[in-house]
Amino acid sequence: MDGGVAVVLQGAPRSRGEGQGQGDTDGDGTISATERQAAHEAMVAWRREHLQEDWAHFATEHPEAAKKLRAEVDKDGDGKIDPAEAKVAFAKMEAIRAERREHWAEFQKAHPEQAAKIVEKTDKNGDGKVGPAEAHRARHEAHERRDERREKRRDG
Repeated sequence: MDGGVAVVLQGAPRSRGEGQGQGDTDGDGTISATERQAAHEAMVAWRREHLQEDWAHFATEHPEAAKKLRAEVDKDGDGKIDPAEAKVAFAKMEAIRAERREHWAEFQKAHPEQAAKIVEKTDKNGDGKVGPAEAHRARHEAHERRDERREKRRDG
């Protein structure tokens, strides 16, 4: 696959999320079996869309971690992540994000001036934050500079 993730949600547990409690489409005060099925299908579609968006953001934020994680959780190697695999993948994604946020917070406390310079240099849109695309671009540029230094050392 192209780095995306196919998430199969049939049989996946429902979560409390956007749109819940709005299944009474005919306004009679009760939710019929048909309305319940329609609400369930809408929730599954919403979760699939948001899980895929979350995966895309994670893959942008942490491309190497995403590549390793994908290989690790796709146990049957079919290129798709089933509900059990998705549960593991998204728990690990959050753990990776939490670890990196903690590392960054520690760095900011230990080196506030340097952290401010990093944000200033990396924040291309000027909103005072480093978003996923900006972080990805900065990592890419850093890798390019590293590769150039390695080539110069090799060449001599």
